[in-house]
Amino acid sequence: VRTGKTPPPSPFRIEPDKTPNSRGASDILGVKDMQGIIDGIGSGQIKGLYMLGGDIGMTLSDKEKEALGKLECLVVQDVYQSEIVALAHVVLPGSIPFEKEGTMTNVQGRVQRLAQAFPPPGGARLDGDIIRYVGQKLKADMGPGSTVDLFDEIAEKIEMYKGLSYSTIGENGALTGGEEPSE
Repeated sequence: VRTGKTPPPSPFRIEPDKTPNSRGASDILGVKDMQGIIDGIGSGQIKGLYMLGGDIGMTLSDKEKEALGKLECLVVQDVYQSEIVALAHVVLPGSIPFEKEGTMTNVQGRVQRLAQAFPPPGGARLDGDIIRYVGQKLKADMGPGSTVDLFDEIAEKIEMYKGLSYSTIGENGALTGGEEPSE
């Protein structure tokens, strides 16, 4: 029955961004969106890029394809075929979310823990193990190895995550930067 009245806003949200951890990546990398990366490539500040688990439904614009094509090296670590994978110089196998332990930050700014449901099949490696291996081969200081130590380092170095720890996230997650949940 139509009453002509507008229903109250629902606390249930559907966001146009379908990549579950884009907020976390943005917070850590200091780049708000793909445009920031494109600008960095265009200015010559970014010559190589290591991308993890792109959006399989994402269609790249001609401008994005052109910019990614200018990279000296594009490494993509993913489990799905995509336009970004097709442009990569190197493709590494990724892990599906159910194979991982760690955290993600949703668009609301809530950090949530991921619990590994089952190990990767056969001799497959976890994303973090592959990243660590590549970094070590490049003689990079890869910092802490455990999920807990890594999150604690993020909380120490990234302003929005200060005051959080792996244990304070708990079962329900915790908001970054002391933000209040949006309605």
